Amino acid sequence: MDKHLKALAPVYLGTKFVKLDAENAPFFVAKLAIKTLPCVILFKKGIAVDRLVGFDDLGSKDDFSTRALENVLKRKGIIEEKKKDDDDEDDETDMSKDRRVRSSTAYDSDSD
Repeated sequence: MDKHLKALAPVYLGTKFVKLDAENAPFFVAKLAIKTLPCVILFKKGIAVDRLVGFDDLGSKDDFSTRALENVLKRKGIIEEKKKDDDDEDDETDMSKDRRVRSSTAYDSDSD
């Protein structure tokens, strides 16, 4: 899951990708009622609206593609479909190099 989210983070700059280590964050695990790993919690405007638990939404296998995860996040309204003009990455290239996935299982879309 991590490698796919790391690949998507620099592409979708309007969405915050945050990674949380469950072992080092028992408060958040309890507060967010995380019982199965991986668990990706999807936020909009700071409110948890959905979650991906295990690999159920991704074909129930851990060998899914980044594209499959991208499609699930689009379908759930967390990331927006890229427009044709978005392929012109000249201005965004420098910014995407500096963008890193912060250490959480929570993902927040700023697009709404």
